[in-house]
Amino acid sequence: MAVATPFTQDANDVGIVLLDAQGSLLIMDDCASGLLGLSESVAALMPSPALFSLKPLTFEQHLTHARLKGNWYFQITSASGDTLKVTLNYKAQQSTYLVKVRRAELVHVAEQDYRLAFDSAGTGLALLRMSGEWIAANRMLCQILGYTEEELRATSFQRLTHPDDADINKDELHRLIQGQRTSLTLEKRYIRKDGSTLWARLTLGIARNADAEALYFVSQLEDISEHLALRKALFNNEQKYLLLAKNSQNIILRYNRLGQQIYANPELERTRGFPNTHITERASTPNPLDEYFRTQVELTLSTGVANTFLLENRGSHSRRPVDFLCHLTPEHDETGELCGVLVTAQDISALRRQERAENARSAIFQKMVTHDTLLEVLPLLGAYLDILTPEFHNAMAFKAVPGDEPLRASPTGTLSIATCLAEDLDRHPERFEHHHFIADLKSDAAGLAFSQPALQAGYRGCWVEPVVNKTGITMGAILLFVGGDTPLSEQDRKHAQMASHIGAIAWERCSAHNHLAQSERRYREVFDHSQDMLCLLAVDADQQLSCLEANPKLCEMLARSHSDLIGQSLGQCLEKEAASIVEAICLHCLAVGAPIELDAHLPCGQHSLVVHFNLVPVADSNGRLHRLVCIARNITDILEAQRNELARQQEIGTLVENSPDGIARLSRTAELLFVNPALEAWLDRPQIDLLHKDLLEILPKNLQSQLFHAAVIEAVEKGQPLEHEYVLTAQHRLQRVYHISLVPEQDIQGKIATVLAVVRDISQLRLAELRLASLNKQLRQLMSSRESAREEERKLIAQEIHDELGQHLTTIRMGTSLLRFQYGEQLPQLSEQVARLLQLIDQTVQVVRNISTSLRPSILNMGIAASLEWLSDTFKQQQGIDCNLQIHPQKIHLDDASATAAFRIAQESLTNIARHAEATRVDITFEQVENGWSLEIIDNGKGFEQREQSSRTLGLLGMRERGLTLGGTTTISSTPGSGTTVQLRVPASRSQDS
Repeated sequence: MAVATPFTQDANDVGIVLLDAQGSLLIMDDCASGLLGLSESVAALMPSPALFSLKPLTFEQHLTHARLKGNWYFQITSASGDTLKVTLNYKAQQSTYLVKVRRAELVHVAEQDYRLAFDSAGTGLALLRMSGEWIAANRMLCQILGYTEEELRATSFQRLTHPDDADINKDELHRLIQGQRTSLTLEKRYIRKDGSTLWARLTLGIARNADAEALYFVSQLEDISEHLALRKALFNNEQKYLLLAKNSQNIILRYNRLGQQIYANPELERTRGFPNTHITERASTPNPLDEYFRTQVELTLSTGVANTFLLENRGSHSRRPVDFLCHLTPEHDETGELCGVLVTAQDISALRRQERAENARSAIFQKMVTHDTLLEVLPLLGAYLDILTPEFHNAMAFKAVPGDEPLRASPTGTLSIATCLAEDLDRHPERFEHHHFIADLKSDAAGLAFSQPALQAGYRGCWVEPVVNKTGITMGAILLFVGGDTPLSEQDRKHAQMASHIGAIAWERCSAHNHLAQSERRYREVFDHSQDMLCLLAVDADQQLSCLEANPKLCEMLARSHSDLIGQSLGQCLEKEAASIVEAICLHCLAVGAPIELDAHLPCGQHSLVVHFNLVPVADSNGRLHRLVCIARNITDILEAQRNELARQQEIGTLVENSPDGIARLSRTAELLFVNPALEAWLDRPQIDLLHKDLLEILPKNLQSQLFHAAVIEAVEKGQPLEHEYVLTAQHRLQRVYHISLVPEQDIQGKIATVLAVVRDISQLRLAELRLASLNKQLRQLMSSRESAREEERKLIAQEIHDELGQHLTTIRMGTSLLRFQYGEQLPQLSEQVARLLQLIDQTVQVVRNISTSLRPSILNMGIAASLEWLSDTFKQQQGIDCNLQIHPQKIHLDDASATAAFRIAQESLTNIARHAEATRVDITFEQVENGWSLEIIDNGKGFEQREQSSRTLGLLGMRERGLTLGGTTTISSTPGSGTTVQLRVPASRSQDS
């Protein structure tokens, strides 16, 4: 027998190959090329596995071993049939593989060396004839079986095999003999010399001659009795732990060091709501819960530190939240290295739900303690019921607490369940007086308004729980809606009853609080917000007056705080002269014994105030006047205002009489009640002939007069100001235009009593407007003609530059290239100079093209659709902004002027977007509409405030003018933060179909 020995070779015979991190060839030296039998140019075109005559999967495995261990060795056969030894060294810093290739030489050792190695082997080795007799056995095999080598030669392996294992793997042994297998490994039992049984792992091979004929068996025998005993004990322990994990109420998972799940107990399948446990899988739309769980597992794998955290899943399968308390424990192998993570997760949803329910109920009672309104308590009650019954939607409605507005849900639409339920509570209170189950909303609740929106929301039935106060009167109702296959349990009904009890308590507390607060509120609202000065005076037995209460208006008037006035006498509250006057008035009221009302002048510093007093004496149970209510109002400003109003009326009368505009007052039936001199002169009739006459009697009998009369009646009926233009045309006069403003006037009761008409002659203004419109039309026509001429000139210049100058530059380039071909080899310096000239000519050609395109893109000759596609693609490439173009339909043909104007508007819009908008997306839509065609450019940029745009924004003005020259309109709309929209709409008269 011959074995291979480590080879020795010179360093000069070692070939070097350098591969990148993916295994692709980077560098190969001549020695490696010679050993592999490949030239460097051929090797550069071949995949790396083919260089080493390996399959891709096998080559990838060698790279993986080298990356994990740093160094790896394997042998290959070269193209010439030589055996080559390959060494892989992985360089982590450079992410490269250094490959060393050299020939492997085999030498034969001496027979005595073979025998020494055979006898010194640590495992049992033996040679056996094909019939089973022993040829040779080493010392270890004799020691394992208890026989000497001579005793073994006298027997066969069949005699030493345990009877129960005599026939195992006969088919595989036959295949080994036939050469269909190279080796065979099996576990079987042998009978030792002392009669004991031995479990051994047998590995068989066959030595063959040059003709592939089987000569003898080569066997290796290992004693695995102790190993099997340990494996059996380990298996029993694993079965115990697996049984515990299988029946555990907690989720148990195990991950290896690569984050791959290697075990999950059945509780994982039974529990819903736990995140995706495949750490190595990355979903296209990651779930935040999965990402958090994955992060925690990866953190434990990277740090080796145990971790405990809470997973809160708000329920993807149901509305009930699911909470898990997770413990992550790192696992280590026998060498102490981290090999995985053990995850145990406990479902604590019920505990967390109970905790949230207690917190929600505490918040409800805390709201009630602070005397908040029922509208503020109800959302908390709904949230409390949501926690107790998350599978069911709840809705509730309550009657109004006395003194409050009716409790109604804010209508989010005509199908709001809460709004319809509140209406049903008023219209059909008998349907909510006792708790019951409505199994079918479609049939059992057909007459109730909330049934329709509930059916549309997917609910089939509901539990009705009334909210009843202490007297047994139903104050509201709580509904639990059932949808799908989730049944309503008795516990859920108890939760609804509990919520109804809390709702009844809240309603009664709010009702009692409102009753208590209403009387005080009414008193305080009148007392505190009165614009009169209110004071309650106490009268003692000696008729001395002191202040018991004062409202804020009195405190403000006296410039004293409330506490400074309470308990003080009149002399301490007022100045001396004012106090004597007020005291005299109060004593007079007490002497009269009845309410009195009068005006008095009170000195106040350098001024005097006129105060209106209203005094009311109050008697006690014995009839003695012990209180005096004093109501005082400062009427100084009122009197002054009356005087000023009289003066103002006189001034207004003077203005009306001298106003250049005609002013008239009309009755509700359009009769003249007043006319000023200017209107009297325009009508050319004396005032006495105009007053108390209908407008139709005064004005010419035509349609204009009837419309003016109708406008006056409309102003009276609507009570709103109106404007009217009256055109007067007579045979002996020029046409006159009057602007009439009609203003309704109200009386003391707020009813429309009269109509004030202000008439202004605007004939000259209308004439100037006509002239200005004509000038604008002429100016727009001139601008359109100038723009058309400008575009035509651009077109001609662009064509001349493109055709003439482009041809000349092409001819120059061809001639220059010919110089290089003719004299380049003779004059190398000329070749370099010509190359620079050719580069300069190419740049010049590109400049010519850019100038031609800037003047007029040649794409315009191919139609508006192709032009817009070229413009959007160019904008996307140059600016890096997403630009989407939609044309409906694709074949829209416009005349040259219309296409050019549309293209220029789109070009100006994209230029503004690139400079100012800071947008990330632009949408361009060109479509044929019912009455013409439209172009719309929308961006999602920062927008701008249109009112702040000055007249210097000529680009926007130019776009509007281009739209007007086409007979259409250009609309530019934008708000800060909402992008900008530019829309061009042109009627059908300007479009031309092919």
